[in-house]
Amino acid sequence: PTGAGFINSQKADAITGTTLIATSNHTILQRIEGFNVSDLGFGTASAATVTLSFWVKSSITGTHSGSLRNSGVNRSYPFTYSISAANTWEKKSITIPGDTTGTWLKDSGIGIEVIFDLGTGSTFRSTAGAWTAGNFVGVTSAASVMATAGANWFITGVQFEPGTIATPYERLEASLSALRCFRYYLSANNAGFVIMANSFNSAQFPVVMRGNPFVTVTPGSVNSVSPVGFIASHTATNGVAYTADAEL
Repeated sequence: PTGAGFINSQKADAITGTTLIATSNHTILQRIEGFNVSDLGFGTASAATVTLSFWVKSSITGTHSGSLRNSGVNRSYPFTYSISAANTWEKKSITIPGDTTGTWLKDSGIGIEVIFDLGTGSTFRSTAGAWTAGNFVGVTSAASVMATAGANWFITGVQFEPGTIATPYERLEASLSALRCFRYYLSANNAGFVIMANSFNSAQFPVVMRGNPFVTVTPGSVNSVSPVGFIASHTATNGVAYTADAEL
């Protein structure tokens, strides 16, 4: 968006178009860790109101939709937003009352899912503007980008926060942003680091990961894993590459 300071966005393309049926499900979603939303009090009488803001652009105008959903996929709040002009960046802000019922995790599991509906069937769509018992990701009769050949949809500057006002987008210093990402996924390729054959190697992660990650080591095999690091054994003299995945 011109003047908004964003240099990247996420794009969805409907290359050929999809024939939607009742169980079709095309979405882009963000899973937010429970520790990060525990202060919202969802599932209690003091559940906080939240505001979702973002910049969006699409070749498809009209009413689009999305939802908030819990980890058990049995509590949903379908919402709508309108795209007024095709292929033009527009900023949207949606205020949503907190859910006073249901089960909302407040630990390292999925606390809240923020979902953008790009084309789903009737099974996953419901009425906008109310918390509903069920698994819904969009609103009945809303636009379906994926159903139109050649259609596209872009999003950037997404922010989810407590309160009724969309505050200016919070930009983090680059190294801090990277560290936050490392809690969920990281990789390293120490091509110049020689490991002796039939030896053990330990690695400490730069941050404590969300939980025990799934670790792959090349070459070698993993002996033990924790949120702070791992121990691996090696059968060849070579550089070592690894990935650690603790995504939600």
